[in-house]
Amino acid sequence: VSTCSILDLKGLTLFQFNAARSILQRVTSLDQANYPEFLGEMYLVNSPWIFKGIWSIIRPWLGRRTQSKIHILTNKNQYLPVLQKVIDMDNIPEFLGGKCKCPNGCILSQPGPWDLVEVVGTASNGPALGTPAE
Repeated sequence: VSTCSILDLKGLTLFQFNAARSILQRVTSLDQANYPEFLGEMYLVNSPWIFKGIWSIIRPWLGRRTQSKIHILTNKNQYLPVLQKVIDMDNIPEFLGGKCKCPNGCILSQPGPWDLVEVVGTASNGPALGTPAE
């Protein structure tokens, strides 16, 4: 079993960099330690210019095999054709240019690790990693 994950970085700012770095570091460390072959492919879409700096810091924490599974794509013209090669348009969320309109939103419609950890954040204070959901 492996996953195909899409992480939308739209709106990531320099102010949020430290919190995003901390979250990504914790998540990737947990994944590599406990689920080393679980990651199939990860697509980071709507990557802002600041992410190049973030990626240069995060990348050394990851093994080469994991690095090869992560694809950084800047805009819809770049990411949508790539996503269509691996995901049917009916399963790509509408806000990313696909046709999926899940009743409760595509992000939380499938069971997964997002059920185990509550991620709280706003544009004003940046993302923060919460405690396990009850």
